[in-house]
Amino acid sequence: MNNQHEILKILFDGRNYLAPLSHDDPPRRILDIATGTGQWAIEMGDEFPRSSVIGTDLSPVQPELVPPNVRFYVDDA
Repeated sequence: MNNQHEILKILFDGRNYLAPLSHDDPPRRILDIATGTGQWAIEMGDEFPRSSVIGTDLSPVQPELVPPNVRFYVDDA
């Protein structure tokens, strides 16, 4: 799954998102449904440290060492 994440970033010219997000006025909350390994949520947490990032998935495979603004929940969407 992390390989797929990196391939998509290459296709997106190194970006994690295509939405018009601003670093001057960052989003308050970012939700990643079916987060998988959590790599995208972690990178978004690093890029937007003032945002609260939540990742959900059925499998608890996400790392425990994550940025302080990132939380993972085992849940069914």
